[in-house]
Amino acid sequence: MTPMELRHFLLNWNKNRLDKLAPAMISEFKNAPERWNALHEIAITKAEYPFQEYASWLCGHLTDEFYLNQNSKRMAQVVDAWLITENQSIRRNLLKIMLAVPSQHRSGEVLDRLLHNISSPNEAIAVRSYSFHMLMNFLKEHPDLRYEIDTIIDSFPELFKVPAMQSCLKRYRKGF
Repeated sequence: MTPMELRHFLLNWNKNRLDKLAPAMISEFKNAPERWNALHEIAITKAEYPFQEYASWLCGHLTDEFYLNQNSKRMAQVVDAWLITENQSIRRNLLKIMLAVPSQHRSGEVLDRLLHNISSPNEAIAVRSYSFHMLMNFLKEHPDLRYEIDTIIDSFPELFKVPAMQSCLKRYRKGF
């Protein structure tokens, strides 16, 4: 399936998505590896709504089949797309993939963005939560990050009052 054919498929699904709910769509793609290259291409390429949103969401649900044990080029492309997107839905979807399949690609920039995300009131809660989880993964190799994270928590306590962020704090304080 080409990216153009997949776009038509996604549009048809969008129009009739009550006929084929998300679990059925995920199951269908798990059984159609010939679609994965096109799906990945759409997920990492800026496109008008709903293509990149749907493709990145679907990729996030196919992480085990699609990204684990694959070449690092795909994950580098996911990281690159995540670093440039301004769309919070896509950012959330790509972060989900990045959490499941760690990559060292552009790790300094990723770390900076994660710290920015957890301290930004303009960032979606899901993005802040996923970012916090990724930061906890970075802490394993860089324990000094704890000081920066603590500073952000102390400086912006209002950002950590929602349940998703409270859950992150609880895990963080337990030493995850």
